[in-house]
Amino acid sequence: MWEPTRQIRGPSFQIDTNRINARGKEQHMNKLYEWRDDGVINISMSETAFYEALKGNNQARIDKTCENNYTFDPDHYEKDEEMYKKLESILFPEGAKGQNQVNDVLIVLQAFKNHYILITNDGGSKSQPEGIIGKAVQLREIGITVMRDNEAVEYVNEKINERDELASQFSLHFDKPLPEWVGKD
Repeated sequence: MWEPTRQIRGPSFQIDTNRINARGKEQHMNKLYEWRDDGVINISMSETAFYEALKGNNQARIDKTCENNYTFDPDHYEKDEEMYKKLESILFPEGAKGQNQVNDVLIVLQAFKNHYILITNDGGSKSQPEGIIGKAVQLREIGITVMRDNEAVEYVNEKINERDELASQFSLHFDKPLPEWVGKD
């Protein structure tokens, strides 16, 4: 018989390199990491984002990066050349120029392959209107969800409310005690 669990129903999350939050000042990322540590959600990084974040000599960033799992792609994207080209044409219509842009395409591709929601802060601003966030509508049309960390917190809160309601109904229907985590996330 199904029993309620603390982990929410829905996709897992993948964070972009720019969401590491090494200094711990991003309140929404702090909340997402708290939920990860409590077993409410799954967060990982793509292999590309993970190794990108390890570059440099910022020890706090390296340490925070190493707290994350990363998804490994044994095919190294070779079997996904068609999807890579499609993503590249959406993100960079003139073609990816430089390793950072290639990495952006690979990070989005890994989220697509794993059916993860990508959390990023790349683009969608006055100074950088394009970027990954700036292409969210086009990416959604091909089945890829990207959002900022504050949007991810709102999404998870909705899923927590749904989870708690299901757990309450289960407890009432089967005369079982309410799980101790209901209402605490």
